[in-house]
Amino acid sequence: MACPVAHGSMVIEKPKIPSTMKAVRFHEHGKPEVLQLETKVPVPEIKPTQVLIRVFTIGVNPYDTYQRSGSYAGPFPGILGTDCAGIIVQMGPMARRYNLGDRVFTTKTSSGSYAEYVAADEAYTFPLHDKLTFSQGAALGVPYFTAYKSLVLKACSKPGDIVLVHGASGGVGIACCQIAKGLGLRVLGTAGTDYGISKVLENGADAAFNHRESDYVEKIKEYVGDGGVDVICEMSAAKNWNSDLSLLAKNGRLIVIGSPHVKASFYPSELIFREKRVEGVAVFSSTKEEYAKMAEALHAGVDAGWVKPVIRDEFPLKDAALAHHEVMEHKEPSGGKLILSVC
Repeated sequence: MACPVAHGSMVIEKPKIPSTMKAVRFHEHGKPEVLQLETKVPVPEIKPTQVLIRVFTIGVNPYDTYQRSGSYAGPFPGILGTDCAGIIVQMGPMARRYNLGDRVFTTKTSSGSYAEYVAADEAYTFPLHDKLTFSQGAALGVPYFTAYKSLVLKACSKPGDIVLVHGASGGVGIACCQIAKGLGLRVLGTAGTDYGISKVLENGADAAFNHRESDYVEKIKEYVGDGGVDVICEMSAAKNWNSDLSLLAKNGRLIVIGSPHVKASFYPSELIFREKRVEGVAVFSSTKEEYAKMAEALHAGVDAGWVKPVIRDEFPLKDAALAHHEVMEHKEPSGGKLILSVC
C-alpha cells in the first residue's frame, strides 16, 4: 500500500478499526536487532481526550536509540517513538478539535509511534499543513519543536542576533537554521563533512564551518569579530563547553540541546564577567500552552516558506533496526531526517 498524498481531510465514515496491528516492539534492552516487527499487536484504546491516528510515517529520533539501549528505562514489551503523521480514524468523546480523516502529526503519543495506529492526546496532535507530505509531517515533531523552543522560548532571540548552530546538518540543526533565518537572525552552522556544510548553507546559514578542522573556533571568532555570538544551539555540550563560552558575546545564551553523558568542566568566571547564560532544553517538558504556541508558529513558518523539513532517507517499518544503526553510526553524511514508512 502506498502512502496517501491527498491534502486536507480524507473522507472517512465510521472506519473499521482492527483489533490488532503491525508494530515494532522490543522485549529487552540492547542493540538495534532487539527491534522486531510483530503483526498481532493490540491496537491502543483511546482515552476521552485522545484521538486514534492511522500512521503512515514515523520520525526516528536519537532519543529512540537511547531508550532502546537502556539509557532510559521503560516497560516491556515496548514500542518506541514519539513523532508520526497520518489521519484521524477515531476520537474520544471529549476530543472535539478534529474530524475523521483529518491529516495530522503528533510529537507525544501515549502508545509509541513505531506502529500502524497510535493514541495521542488531542492537545499534542496538530494539523498537518497542506504544503507538507506525511513524511515531512513526521519530521516536524522533536526537531522543529526543539529548535523553536531553543531559539524563541529559551534564548529569546531577536532579529539581528548572531546564532551559532552546532551539528547544523542533522535534523534539529537544520530546523534551527531554517527557523533562525526565518526570524531574521544571522546564522552560522557547523558540520563535519563537505556534504554537511552544503546542506547547512542550503537551509539558511550565512556561513558554515567544518568542526573537524582544529582551528574552526578561531575561524568563527574571525568571522564574527570582537562582539562574539549572541546564541549558541549546542548538540554536544560536553565536548564544546569551553569553546562555546569563549565564543559567546556579553549577555550571550548557550542553549544545551544535547550532550554525551559525561562530565564537563569549565571556568565559572567565563559566565560572570560578561553575564553569559546557560540553559538546557527538553521539549517533552513543555506545557500544553507552549506546544500550542510552537505549533502555531511552525504552521506560520510553513506558510511563509521557511519551515521545510528535509528528509535524508526513508525505511520501511520492518527495517527500524537499520534506521537505528544509521542514527548511531552515521554511515552516511548528515543532511536531514530519517523516516519509517508504515505503508
